Amino acid sequence: MRCPSHVDATIQSFQLLKKQPSRTLPVLNEGVCFLKSVDEDMMDSLEIISPDQCNDTKLDLMDQDEVNNIEKYFYRGGKINWINFWLADKQKCGEIIQRDAYKDANKILDNITHRSNVIRSIESVNIYHHPGSCGSTVARQLLWSWRTKVRCAVVKPSKEITTVCEHAVRLREYEQRDKNNCVPVLLLLEDFNADYIDDLRREFYNVIATKKISPSALCFILLICKRSHNPERMCRASPSQTVAVTHKLSNAEKALFTKKLEQLQFEPDFILTFVLMSKEFKRSYIEDFVKNLLDTVDHSSLTTRLMRFVALLNWYVHDSYMSVSHCEASLGITTHVDRTQYHTFVEHLSDEARLVFIHQRESSTNMPSIRIIHPKVAEEILNQLPTNMPQSAITLDLINDKQLINHRFGRDEFLMFIRALFIRRNKRSKGDPKDTAFSPLIEHVITERDGVQKAVDLMKAAYLALRKDAFVAQQLARLLYTNLRFEEALQWAEEAKSLLPYDTFVLDTLGQVYKWWFYHLCDNLEEKEPAPERVVEIIDTAVKGISAFRASENTPKKETVSTVRTMGK
Repeated sequence: MRCPSHVDATIQSFQLLKKQPSRTLPVLNEGVCFLKSVDEDMMDSLEIISPDQCNDTKLDLMDQDEVNNIEKYFYRGGKINWINFWLADKQKCGEIIQRDAYKDANKILDNITHRSNVIRSIESVNIYHHPGSCGSTVARQLLWSWRTKVRCAVVKPSKEITTVCEHAVRLREYEQRDKNNCVPVLLLLEDFNADYIDDLRREFYNVIATKKISPSALCFILLICKRSHNPERMCRASPSQTVAVTHKLSNAEKALFTKKLEQLQFEPDFILTFVLMSKEFKRSYIEDFVKNLLDTVDHSSLTTRLMRFVALLNWYVHDSYMSVSHCEASLGITTHVDRTQYHTFVEHLSDEARLVFIHQRESSTNMPSIRIIHPKVAEEILNQLPTNMPQSAITLDLINDKQLINHRFGRDEFLMFIRALFIRRNKRSKGDPKDTAFSPLIEHVITERDGVQKAVDLMKAAYLALRKDAFVAQQLARLLYTNLRFEEALQWAEEAKSLLPYDTFVLDTLGQVYKWWFYHLCDNLEEKEPAPERVVEIIDTAVKGISAFRASENTPKKETVSTVRTMGK
């Protein structure tokens, strides 16, 4: 296995992602899209993709090394950037493969926009995809190819629904005189939960009704792109407006990937993600790669420890990453200047870490960060670690690392990922492989030797690391009562209630503690005529459970807990 040693090339490809060209908006005028400048701050909940996107890039000032570095970043597993499409259009690099799903989704969009009679003012096209199967690339290919036909934008994460709606309406009506004859807006929503999308759609309909826009006007097309472990099943639910992107390639796609692999001039290990896709993520290939990797690492080094942390986060938490600033804190590096900082960080990494880390810059925070090149590689790293490094030990090491937990820069995002490790459950309805009673990490830890106690200890440590998080306490109570440890469960359910006294889910968990306790007491009655104090205990337990359930039912579900519920109750 060869390890790339081109540190400067890695840095250059990363630095090129720092800044995007300014945006302009298309304006429909007698069937032709003209361009008008607009202040992007006016619509900061949207990333607007204009017909002249990237045209202000000085192509004559870009040498081939810069182009190669941009291309390498993508084929090594980095998220595709608009500059990739632009360079391909200018024939400065090879074409970007169009998967079959792109053509299928394109056909659905054509049918929607060329329909003689508009059925709905708001339409949807769904893309469900295996993690790392190019689903995100397919969605962005659609925006790129449609940017000259309709107005295109990406909805930024964590933006208020009313703000997104206001900005999308403003984008649709920008310099248009007839509100019934505006260009439709194609909005990409990537990995948003169903409740958010439903609420956004409802908000759009409210605005359409308020503005008295004709029902025969197509106003918005929601391009919904979501990860799923079973995209074909999700596709069958609504085949007329849904496409599936999987790791399996059609014969036509296999030919395209084989040809592209021959054209690329990079070392096979350097473009591992593309090679994996070409091989349809064959298990044996990933296993051999990770085995070779772990055979050569120093398991006692700080960089290998960092690799374990990032693999743990990336496998269990979608879209997770670790900021370079956090990585430096873990490695004991102190620098201040951006480029020097990044260069110093890369130099501290082992060859193996450079091989499996992809470097990126987060759009929400603009902070440099790292992740493992693919979730399946992260999973295999965890599977092949020595037996003296169980996932419970790695997790405990992670949340007990004060340098990471208390690090100031990017703290909110980092703690959000840690929180998700402990409280987000899998749901088949959301495309996960199966329903889980607890977070997948906790379910895995329970299978280890003395697993229940390890899981309890982990959740107690997480509760403290997350500054007494009520929902971690709630999940700990659930773990305890399902293992018949009722006194402890009651303590943690009451702790959660003290932090969120009017939360319906916390109150429901308190009721569940008493319910399970009641049935346990009844099931373990041996005497035909139990002692009066025993009967009183059972009745008292039932009454307390009923009271908690009634309090839960009478408490309105607050919007503040909606995001927590997407992680699972």
